[in-house]
Amino acid sequence: PGITPDIEYTVFLNEKRYKGPPGLRLQVSRLPTNRPPVRILWEQAFLPWVARSEGLDLFHNMAFVGPLASSCPYVTTVHDLSFLYYPDSFRTLRRRYLQIFARMSVRRAQRVIAVSESTKQDLVKIYGISPAKIDVVHNGVDTSFQPLPASQVAAFRQQQGLPDRFVLFVGTLEPRKNVARLVEA
Repeated sequence: PGITPDIEYTVFLNEKRYKGPPGLRLQVSRLPTNRPPVRILWEQAFLPWVARSEGLDLFHNMAFVGPLASSCPYVTTVHDLSFLYYPDSFRTLRRRYLQIFARMSVRRAQRVIAVSESTKQDLVKIYGISPAKIDVVHNGVDTSFQPLPASQVAAFRQQQGLPDRFVLFVGTLEPRKNVARLVEA
């Protein structure tokens, strides 16, 4: 909103905690969309109707699947295709849902955002998406994450009993995260 004041942004949420920058129009769902079946119903049935009634010009889906029946053009973001590469890491219904709907969604989307060059190549190779339709946009890092002064880092290391060199991994321990490769590096 601050960057493009002539564009109106509407954000659809499942909870009221998110505030966002000034100028965003927030619409909180009355449905419990944190539950997958309800979210899928919202995404595939209600969202197309809302997009039409709100007169949206473009919808950006942030995670794999957009509203397939919507007349509103959309952009979809794909983080990876781990549900294809590591199917055992996903519950059966979620995996099947992503296998079917992600493919249809990226094919129907006007543009696709991949969070890495590797994901872009996977989309081209596996789904046959034209490379020209895919933009690589890396995940951002909040400006609150800044390097700390060396003295503060040293004090923290000493307090926690950490060696000079160590590996910190923040995430879920799953085969698809390839922590062994991280440690090797």
